[in-house]
Amino acid sequence: IPLSDLGFDLYMVRVISADTSRLSNELSRTLSIKAILSAVVWALMITAAFILRYDALLIGYVALIGLSLVIASLAQSFIGAIRAIRKMRLESYSLLAGRASTTLGILILIFLKANLTVIILAYLLGSILLLGSASYFLKKEIGTLGLFFSLSGWQARLAGALPFGITAILTAVYYKIDTVMLSKMQDTTSVGFYSSAQNLITGSMMLATPLVVSIYPAMAAVYKERKAEAENIFQRGLVFILLLGIPLGVGTSLMAGTLIKFIYGVKFLLAIPLLTIVAFKIPLVFSTLLIGNSLGAIGYQKKVAIATCVTSLFNIIMNLILIPQYGARAAATVTVATELLAVIQVIFISRGKLDLAIAPQFIKIIICCAAGTAGFTIFKGMIGSWVAAAVFAIIYAGLAL
Repeated sequence: IPLSDLGFDLYMVRVISADTSRLSNELSRTLSIKAILSAVVWALMITAAFILRYDALLIGYVALIGLSLVIASLAQSFIGAIRAIRKMRLESYSLLAGRASTTLGILILIFLKANLTVIILAYLLGSILLLGSASYFLKKEIGTLGLFFSLSGWQARLAGALPFGITAILTAVYYKIDTVMLSKMQDTTSVGFYSSAQNLITGSMMLATPLVVSIYPAMAAVYKERKAEAENIFQRGLVFILLLGIPLGVGTSLMAGTLIKFIYGVKFLLAIPLLTIVAFKIPLVFSTLLIGNSLGAIGYQKKVAIATCVTSLFNIIMNLILIPQYGARAAATVTVATELLAVIQVIFISRGKLDLAIAPQFIKIIICCAAGTAGFTIFKGMIGSWVAAAVFAIIYAGLAL
């Protein structure tokens, strides 16, 4: 998906958010470019399958999956347009019709022991449903879409979009490169322990997504003419995401042993210290996502892309140095250090552009987490981890809210 998008959707959302009268024009030109990009990516996937000498059935599967991804990529442009006019309700309807129904259908097919061909066709149908529902709801909201094919001005669009694309691709790389490097330098057992810890953290990232995607078009719409309003939106979003992310990170670290035993069993006890460490990347990632996307919304995506390049290089170099000697714990520590570096960079970039004056709220959140941690520590030995976690949540919520 990043290769067939290259940041064009985010660029389009920013432009439309600033001037909604340009929706049809921007959506048409974005779809035109992405149609060509998607076709190229699809052709490359099939070519790679031939080069790797897959049999005819597997090549057919690759073609169908590639087609599904192409259609889903085009659907994302319609969803981006819906997001740009800040009709999040319609976006939810589209995702429910497309993705949620597809997931449910595939689970049912798996339960019924359907063959792989049927499951892949169901996935393709889901992508078609997503495209159809997103375009339908957008048309229902604004009337005639007036779509057309045009590559006019593609160079300027590419210049504006590419930093978003580079950021997305590099982020995807450094989120996975540590596991790949660990697999090359350590045994498979270490990889399994590390992956089990990371998987729990990755799932939590979805909690930040709704807020981040809703703030982006709002910031793009008002920053130039009403900067004070944009900064108010940004500050409220940042405080909210810290209210969620910091206790989630601290709580996950405190509950690491209980969570690993409950989800994976006693065979994964060596994953406990890894989860204890990587849990602290949750508030860091949340903060980076919100600040970085807000900077992109107001036109500083190039600086964010440069920061992402620096972050990726740091991650790779530190893993190369530390993993051979210290293994999975090094990978976990480097992951947290990488996210800390990312936060520091986006904060530095935001100086003079966004007001980060949230020190009182930040200190209050830290104090509330410390009080919750004290409560957890006191009650854990008496009433068990799960009830102690509830005590943590009650103390934190009671003091913070």
